[in-house]
Amino acid sequence: REGGEGGEEGVRRPPEYILCADLVYSPDVASELLLALGELCGAGTCVLLAQELRSPDVHHKFLEEALGRFEVWRARRSSLHPAFASPSVALYLLRQRSAADAGEDEEEDCSPL
Repeated sequence: REGGEGGEEGVRRPPEYILCADLVYSPDVASELLLALGELCGAGTCVLLAQELRSPDVHHKFLEEALGRFEVWRARRSSLHPAFASPSVALYLLRQRSAADAGEDEEEDCSPL
C-alpha cells in the first residue's frame, strides 16, 4: 500500500509479477488458483508459473480455464536452463486478457497457446 499524507492509506496497486511454482496438482486447486490470480492481477501483472506435469487431465483443465481468463504463453524448452528443460516441466507466462494486448508481438522465448 502507498501511504498518503496524514497517515492515510492509499490505493493498493496490483503486483508487477506473481511467481508460482508447482501449484497445479488437482482440478479444484487449478480453479481456485485461477480465481485468486484473477483477483490479484492488474492489467500489467505478469504471472510466471513453473509446473511439473503430473496429470494430463489436471494440466488440460488448468490450461482450458486459464485460456478463458488470461493470455497464456509456454516457454520453449530450448530457452530453459538444461537442468529444467525436461518434457515433464513447463514454464508459463500469463497476463489478463485486454483489448490493448491484441496487437502486441509474441514473447521471443515463448509460444502462445
